[in-house]
Amino acid sequence: MAQKYIPSPGPWRTTGSHKPNGEAVYLLSDVNQQPIGTIRSDGLPAEVTKANRKLIENAPKLARVCIDFIAICIKEEIPVRGTLCDLMHDTTGVNPRNFEGIVVDDGEVESVST
Repeated sequence: MAQKYIPSPGPWRTTGSHKPNGEAVYLLSDVNQQPIGTIRSDGLPAEVTKANRKLIENAPKLARVCIDFIAICIKEEIPVRGTLCDLMHDTTGVNPRNFEGIVVDDGEVESVST
């Protein structure tokens, strides 16, 4: 059985700055203000850097929501996309494919155009 990954406790926060030339440096810290990483970019628009920061800051919450979503799907007997199971396995070390009662849909995912 795969070992469960234990990330730094959330919520995660960033502090730092983004310069007009696109250079950005942010320190990522956990709920205890323990530094856990650095986000650096060079030449990205400020809105892209902000979007990337927000994704990283919210990673613990996103993982929790995915776990809850899978649990609801199992309870309601709704198939779970194989790609979601794989994402959970990659990010948490826990393989939902092994959960009792799960129905995994490994069918091809349709692309969505905007």
